[in-house]
Amino acid sequence: MSFQLVDEAVATVEKGRPRNEFREVGRSGLMHTSGYIQEEFLTSLQGTKAIRAYKEMRDNDPVIGAVMMALLNLVRQAEWRVEPFEEGQQYEADAKFVEECIEDLDRPWSEFISEAMSMAVFGWSFFETVFKIRDGKPLTREDGSRFNDNKVGWKKFGIRSQDSLEKWDFDDNGRLISIVQRPAPDYRERIIPLSRGVLFRTSIWKDNPEGRSILRNAYRPWFFKKRMEEIEGIGVERDLNGIPVAYVPPSILRSTATDDEKATLAAVETMVKNVRNDSQAGLVLPALYDDRGHQLFKFELLTTLGRRNFDTNAIINRMNRIVATSMLADFVLIGQENVGSFAMASAKTKVFSVAIGSYMDAIADQFNRVLIPRLFALNGKTDHKLPRLTHGDIETIELGELAQYINALSGAGLDLTGEQIRTHLAATAGLPDDIEVKPEPAPFAMGGGGGFETGPQGKKSKDGDTKPNRSDAT
Repeated sequence: MSFQLVDEAVATVEKGRPRNEFREVGRSGLMHTSGYIQEEFLTSLQGTKAIRAYKEMRDNDPVIGAVMMALLNLVRQAEWRVEPFEEGQQYEADAKFVEECIEDLDRPWSEFISEAMSMAVFGWSFFETVFKIRDGKPLTREDGSRFNDNKVGWKKFGIRSQDSLEKWDFDDNGRLISIVQRPAPDYRERIIPLSRGVLFRTSIWKDNPEGRSILRNAYRPWFFKKRMEEIEGIGVERDLNGIPVAYVPPSILRSTATDDEKATLAAVETMVKNVRNDSQAGLVLPALYDDRGHQLFKFELLTTLGRRNFDTNAIINRMNRIVATSMLADFVLIGQENVGSFAMASAKTKVFSVAIGSYMDAIADQFNRVLIPRLFALNGKTDHKLPRLTHGDIETIELGELAQYINALSGAGLDLTGEQIRTHLAATAGLPDDIEVKPEPAPFAMGGGGGFETGPQGKKSKDGDTKPNRSDAT
């Protein structure tokens, strides 16, 4: 908007006319009808079907399960801290207050983070914010608190599970205003305003409240792998046991067969379908022959010779790689096929860590933009000079690489003897922060005839005499 348009808009407001110049005209383009999101083109991944599919992928697939376990363990070990808005006693007190509220939750912070990271599986996670008065009641009570300053603090962030979602509620402008759920065990409809909760998402494209699951691109290879494993299991069973074949009299296969003949055929078909090679295996067949001496009923197993045209193991392994790659986590497969190196694994884990760090940033952003301002507003503070929630690295620095980096900096003449640098390096290595750095020994000299000096003042020559340095020569 140009300065002329701004001036005209201000003039319009001053005259008491509507602020049409400041009204939002466009929409995000999110496709939804009656609160149901319709962005997904696969019907099997729409609404509650998507929740069931992603739960099956997470709980049944070993590769996806390993990736999710790695993700949760990395997130749980990360350090979270509250930083003051700036230096000052009041700002530091505000940061301390937020830390106390986190400590005063009815469940450990790490458990909340684990539940929040369920947005990686389903694309989103929603929590209802519950407050309490910090009046020092015993912790055995539901609203107990470790503090007694009578301020409003956080009691809990209650997960509202993805499988309890009924629909989303939007206003006339397409803005999300509440979530409608039908949770177990009573399955009654509950409407939770967005102002009473917080929504975490992996993606905000089109402002879609359902985000985008990290398993979305893995769905197709996972689907084919699942079917291939089922076919492989059936094939193995058939190859080991053989394909059951039963020979019956032609008369019972005709359309004019009697009821008894039809019942006999149904019994033989059931026998063929249910036969298994186990300790109870066995068949009892009638010893019937026709006029020519041919046996009327016969059963046998047909086995295949040689190998199949397709290696199902290679196909399944390929699908595993595609599934892991789609989640930037193919490092979990390194070494299983005698390929890959430590350097490659380290590079891949760093990429995975960066991706996880972005999800943790999303959590911190919602605290800094929504939860922390709402907490201070309930306590009578409405300015913007508020503390911020941040997180540390989720991957441990390799100490060998860090030592090489420090040596390079020292060789370049950078002073690394500061207290903050020493404390940070000690914490990185897991050492106490009160380590004392001993000063380097002063240059020593050995006097006497024929002696030598090892300082900046002299340099020993070939014949043992001490000569001045070139810089000292006159």
